[in-house]
Amino acid sequence: MARLTFLGAAQTVTAGVISQLYTVQRQDQFGNANHDAGAEPLGLASTSLTEEFLDTDAITSIAGVTIAGPSSTASFY
Repeated sequence: MARLTFLGAAQTVTAGVISQLYTVQRQDQFGNANHDAGAEPLGLASTSLTEEFLDTDAITSIAGVTIAGPSSTASFY
């Protein structure tokens, strides 16, 4: 994997309100989506005191996501 990038515009999130869906994409050295790699686990962290990340169901609390091969993306709230 050459790099990870967030797809979409930056978000301003209000405390207590669920953000819009975040999607992270695995890319090659040229900025193209990389579908060739296997599963890539990603840990999630924040500097917020009320840090909480949610699965795509917007209910289940998670500590990370996995970009599953042959996909190039993973999403979370």
